[in-house]
Amino acid sequence: MSIGFLSLNVPSDPYNVLSHDKNISLLYTSVGKSEKALFVGISSLLELNFDLVQKILILYYSVATLKNPQLEVCLIPMENPSGFLINQSMITVVFDSLEEELGKENLNKINESRVENNYEPLEYQECTAQSIPLSFSTNSLSDWSSADEGSDNSDQVVEREDNQGSNPSYTGVILGGTFDRLHSGHRALLTVASLSATDVIIIGVTDGEKLLGKKYLSRLIESYETRRNNVEKFVKYINPDLEIITVKLEDAFGPSVTATNIDAIVVSYETRRGAEHVNRIRKERKLKELEVVVIDYVQNLVYIDKNDFKLSSSSLRHLDWLKMQKKVLHKKKKQIRHETKERKKKEKKEKGGNNKKKDIKKKDKTVLKDSLEIKNFINLKK
Repeated sequence: MSIGFLSLNVPSDPYNVLSHDKNISLLYTSVGKSEKALFVGISSLLELNFDLVQKILILYYSVATLKNPQLEVCLIPMENPSGFLINQSMITVVFDSLEEELGKENLNKINESRVENNYEPLEYQECTAQSIPLSFSTNSLSDWSSADEGSDNSDQVVEREDNQGSNPSYTGVILGGTFDRLHSGHRALLTVASLSATDVIIIGVTDGEKLLGKKYLSRLIESYETRRNNVEKFVKYINPDLEIITVKLEDAFGPSVTATNIDAIVVSYETRRGAEHVNRIRKERKLKELEVVVIDYVQNLVYIDKNDFKLSSSSLRHLDWLKMQKKVLHKKKKQIRHETKERKKKEKKEKGGNNKKKDIKKKDKTVLKDSLEIKNFINLKK
């Protein structure tokens, strides 16, 4: 199973959405070539306005979802792709996008270091950009121009004017979710939270019948341990220096209304009103209110119904459920074919047995007839 790596540079004019066309095409192509996962290193991303960083993440993740919503795609701000490739044993293929940065000559040096680390050498693949289908909706681009410095973010519940031109810096950040089948929407949320925190990130992972019981296809939700491990592993890719605290959420708020070592809460557009409730409770308890960072949707291309426009764990569980149904149907057809084959073999055997009995009776009659004729011949001789 191939796990790919693609290196991208932020365009020289990142505020112009058309300047991202090459990156989008290379990403779309690389997702199609990867079988298990794709890591994408984006250099110079953290030099941009934070609003624009979020929009680029949403755009690129939406493109990846368009091609394959179930592929594990990780967009990572990265200034040294070579160092990352030397130390990641699971990556098997490098897709060439920037000849001057990850060409064959440089890849040979990387592979020498990998062999020293007892890792398999990387395969090199040319990556010719493909145009993405015209069916791709540009909903995620509709507000692109608002990423300019000084833009007003109406979704942000608590505004922070001094963060307009740089990455926000909070000692501690908190967020929560089910994080089932960790998808691009989760990764965008976790990336922003990880880049916003300097010391600690607290991640609530929901569990229990109270919070999960009414979710669509809830019996297919991954175990708490699986979801927690996936979250922690991803955050380490984004910001390995952070202290990561994961807690089991069995109520709506968890430590968000009690923690004193956090300054901000990161939420999706869908759950932004919950953040307001969190701050009301904190205010009642005389705790510092949290600044709220709202992340937009990653576009959904897997629809359960016509109103399901955002990528969600529910849509991915629906895909898995369809696969399970297909497997069950295939197994049933295979069983029917086997039973039919066995029945025909049995009928043929029984038919052969009946013919054998007839042959024996016929033979017995012949022997009896011959015996009578011999007896009669002997009697005549006498």
